[in-house]
Amino acid sequence: MANYEVVKHKLEPVEGDDQIALTIWASDGSKWEYGIPFNRSSGRYTFEEIDVLEMDFGSEFSENLSEELDKLVQKAGDGRARGCARPSPAPAPLRPARGRAARGS
Repeated sequence: MANYEVVKHKLEPVEGDDQIALTIWASDGSKWEYGIPFNRSSGRYTFEEIDVLEMDFGSEFSENLSEELDKLVQKAGDGRARGCARPSPAPAPLRPARGRAARGS
């Protein structure tokens, strides 16, 4: 269940930077601001805070926001948008090799 209601929000590219600015105004008078970096050539971005926004404003808002963000990154980039609103799981830690290390001659 959402903690706040969104009064309005704005997504816009940051001029001269590979970043999207997100501003959210909430029903309690609060204002949230985020900078979302993206790569123009790959169309990828990461916005880990989407989970927090989902808790604060609800899943419908966060899903719609992700779709808007995909479209804006696609428009700002070269036509590709492969957003990653939620972070990928961390890779498994490397384990030390067993046995003897090979030596070059």
